[in-house]
Amino acid sequence: MRKKSLFFAFIITLVLTCFALWKFIGIPYVRKANESEALTNLASLISALEAYHREYGSYSSDYRALGYSPEGKLRSKIYMTMDGAPQNLKLRLSPDEMPLISKDNYRIIAVFDETSKIFIKEKNKPLRTVDYSLSK
Repeated sequence: MRKKSLFFAFIITLVLTCFALWKFIGIPYVRKANESEALTNLASLISALEAYHREYGSYSSDYRALGYSPEGKLRSKIYMTMDGAPQNLKLRLSPDEMPLISKDNYRIIAVFDETSKIFIKEKNKPLRTVDYSLSK
């Protein structure tokens, strides 16, 4: 009976140790990889926007016209306009953070819900990262 108790305690300790390692080491790396994917998708969309602008002289918010169609399960959402954006996001963004597409300018946001990060890219400006809690 005592050996069974020790074996059970050992298994529980092993499982808890594995869980702790995953929580404190694995999850941050997965989040970082997902953020990298969001930034890659954002860069891909910007390349498509710039190519469209070179060809037609204006920017478009139509994904099909841009030839942009990312594959797989997307872990972030990209907005070129506020159409379809959730209300809590609309309430959190200031006017200079709202996405827009015009003839000569663009501001695109990629929302990464898992860490409440919003990546904002404007024409001829560096990428900005804004931390928000979208659950409030």
